[in-house]
Amino acid sequence: MTDTAVCTVIAKNYLAFARVLADSLRQHHPELPLYVVSVDPPDGRFDPGAEPFGLLDLGLSARRRFIFPRQRLVVSSKALALEALLDRGHSTALFLDADMLVLDRLDPLLEAPGEVVLTPHLLQPADTARELNILVSGVFNGGVLRVSGSPEGRAFLDDWGSRLDTHCRWDPAGGLHWDQRWLDLAAARHSCVEVLRDPGINVAYWALPERREEHLRLFHFSGFEPWHSERATKYPATAERTPLFDHYADLLSRAGVEQTVGFPYSWDRFDNGVPIPAVARGLFEGRQGDPVGQGDPVGQGDPFATGPGSYFGWLRSPVDPGEPVVTQLWHALWASRPDLREGYPDPLGEDRKAFVEWTRRTETDHDVDPAFVV
Repeated sequence: MTDTAVCTVIAKNYLAFARVLADSLRQHHPELPLYVVSVDPPDGRFDPGAEPFGLLDLGLSARRRFIFPRQRLVVSSKALALEALLDRGHSTALFLDADMLVLDRLDPLLEAPGEVVLTPHLLQPADTARELNILVSGVFNGGVLRVSGSPEGRAFLDDWGSRLDTHCRWDPAGGLHWDQRWLDLAAARHSCVEVLRDPGINVAYWALPERREEHLRLFHFSGFEPWHSERATKYPATAERTPLFDHYADLLSRAGVEQTVGFPYSWDRFDNGVPIPAVARGLFEGRQGDPVGQGDPVGQGDPFATGPGSYFGWLRSPVDPGEPVVTQLWHALWASRPDLREGYPDPLGEDRKAFVEWTRRTETDHDVDPAFVV
């Protein structure tokens, strides 16, 4: 078996990006197998056997698929994907974000010493605004990560991965930036970490001013949206869009990005087709093992189900016997929003009628399907 294997993680709307990565990797490293983890199934949208990569199933639990919205499920699965490659017998596993293009051989990355290899966002001083942004985002970029199957490498993955299981989200005010701030801490705790400072690897908009003239080996099109031809990234940045971005947009177009970007996410709805509100995901996660009353199915069965005794049914059930009905879902939404708590301080008492009227106004911006209006 090949010593090193490469993986990436996507939802199927990023299929075209994975195809371009696979083609560019095969061009420069035909000896390296690429495995793609799709956190949602093909659902007939594409044929896995016809793709330029192997599709890897992590067997994600229904609970995880329900609780984690798409981006969180993708990012939090990075450590699981690396572990899966090591479990298959590969001595080294390399993670690359799907929105990358291999432009030359990656020997500096593949041959770097260390049981774990990380790449920093910046290699030299930058303007203060960019440095402050990096301090919020994390010293190391989570788009490239090489780990060996040694005990030290496995210990690092366990450390980092355990944080992604519970605290992988974008919350700058709370000190979190998906997986990357946890990378900083894990790197500080594990002496097996090597920092790769090759200026041609993992180049992206945040480092373009310093590395524009470098010999590029691996370019990271972070935040790139080919349908926005006027900009290099969707993130706040002053990066100039170079001809390389236009070349990448052309590759994505040939890979079918216009079609694949519209592929629906499989875990966005209950099994009756009703969209899952964000508050329902958060409530399910926060109440595991802490049922609130008789018949509360939180933590039991399939959270996507909508039959008798289901979580869906519980969300639509009354909090109390009062009239008009305030359901579990609406009460949880009230509890999660300071503006609602201020506007309706007593939703089960004197503000009940006004609060229920608010829930029934279809023009209200509350991200809840009419199926939950009881």
